[in-house]
Amino acid sequence: MSERTALLSGERPQSTDADSLLVTWQNPQTRRYSAVGTLSRTDDRGYRFRYLDVASDVDGFLPFLGFSHLDRDYASPNLFPLFAERVLDESRPDRLELFEALDLVGTAGPMEFLARSGGRRAGDTIELLPVPDITEAHTSCVFLVHGVRYRPGASDVIAGLRPGDHLDLESEPD
Repeated sequence: MSERTALLSGERPQSTDADSLLVTWQNPQTRRYSAVGTLSRTDDRGYRFRYLDVASDVDGFLPFLGFSHLDRDYASPNLFPLFAERVLDESRPDRLELFEALDLVGTAGPMEFLARSGGRRAGDTIELLPVPDITEAHTSCVFLVHGVRYRPGASDVIAGLRPGDHLDLESEPD
């Protein structure tokens, strides 16, 4: 089940805090992304991870290292290592340039960085997304687009985009 299907079927990640990320997993064989959990910052500035109920139904998915129980809530005063290793080190000399490329302020925290960057690592199957704002009228979410390198002319179109341009998402089942 994809994250879109999980969200539209009524399984909304619950969070009283705006700092909540959808944790997705990409099946290495099919390349399909599925929502499997949520990572959130708690009111006491700690962190919480939990699997979505649909995680057990995702073909080929195995629990993440350190999060072996699909039915348990995990809490920590610090960002869990699985996610902390995806945050840019503050000592990197190109940190501010990367933050600027992601349209982040230099003081953005780890959750903001993960939300904007996706927290991807080379050869990785995990990606983080902000929990979409879904209403009856529209859905809103900032995310990085995959697969543009496979579309002839896409880089020219992207170079011509300006803030405020309207984009439509289209399903591509293949």
